[in-house]
Amino acid sequence: MQRAGHDDVWELEAQHLAPLTHNPEPDFPPLLDRRLTAGCELDPARGITRAFIDHTNGASLQLAPSESNGERRWTLTDGTQETDILPYRFAGWLRYLQRAPYAGFTRPDLAPELGLDPPAARVTLFPAQAPPIELLLGHPVDGKTFLHNKTNGMLMLLPADAAALTAPTARDLTQASDTNPWEAWLR
Repeated sequence: MQRAGHDDVWELEAQHLAPLTHNPEPDFPPLLDRRLTAGCELDPARGITRAFIDHTNGASLQLAPSESNGERRWTLTDGTQETDILPYRFAGWLRYLQRAPYAGFTRPDLAPELGLDPPAARVTLFPAQAPPIELLLGHPVDGKTFLHNKTNGMLMLLPADAAALTAPTARDLTQASDTNPWEAWLR
């Protein structure tokens, strides 16, 4: 590097130049604003008060807090029965939604041709002091799955295998015998 008007040449270490280099990988924000879901796995009054996961070709699930013997827990209702949600599964799912990146984005008007008409699933989260957050999960199209955040209008390309993490089944949230798909998101 040479300063204008001087004959001196300066050498800079590569690591000091790192902030000036362009990162070729996109660093998109997570699917949801962390402030809306912060702390909700332990205290619903501070975060999500309830949620719905509606699978187009399957069950409609309601997730809601309840009291049992003075202890707050989350339950899942599928229209026929009520089941306790495993706390670490629920926490993992919410952490995933708070931290999960997306792989790209596109124009929201393209939603119908990108597998969102009708969507594969609809996830609706009800924050304590904000309007509902509505996430529409698309069907795979040419090996790509898109998610439309109706609340902020973004149409996002999901990473591979993210669809099952975004719109889980009742079994994913309640069966301790199965592997926790959100284990990595709890760390």
